[in-house]
Amino acid sequence: MLSSTYSTAEPNVRTEVHGILYGTRTEPPRGHWVQITRVNLNRPCCVNITSGKWDEPRRDCKACEGLGFFPTLVYVRSRRSYLQGDEQAAAPQIFHIDKVRYYVEHNVFENEKQAELSRLYEIRLDSVGNIVRPIERLVGYNVQVATPFREDSGRIQYWAIDVEKIEV
Repeated sequence: MLSSTYSTAEPNVRTEVHGILYGTRTEPPRGHWVQITRVNLNRPCCVNITSGKWDEPRRDCKACEGLGFFPTLVYVRSRRSYLQGDEQAAAPQIFHIDKVRYYVEHNVFENEKQAELSRLYEIRLDSVGNIVRPIERLVGYNVQVATPFREDSGRIQYWAIDVEKIEV
């Protein structure tokens, strides 16, 4: 889906990703709504610095949900894909480990550290794809690897987020 309004030889990837996730005048959105618990790295919550090292955050902290920094809840559209992982042998069968990857826009995270300390939640949507209120978290994920895809100048075009399922 290339924008017909972009006049140079290179497509504007940010515009294309936005069009895929949120739709255009002629195309429906192909992304679905998710809740991201994005941490604020400037506002530590239940972590303490002792002897120059960070202590582990408390898992039972209600304010930060065990992330260690005060979070901000953001709702964005994302595109989910399932990646087939490595084969792992176990007697007597072979398991295929599936990995889940989400794609989100360039402005969702400030940097890799913030992305990797954040969480992503699938939320209940209605039959049309709109968010159902009150918000109900269905599936939760910790971010394992957050990869910013950049153009030649270094500007982030979009994020690919590999996640690991957690208890909600």
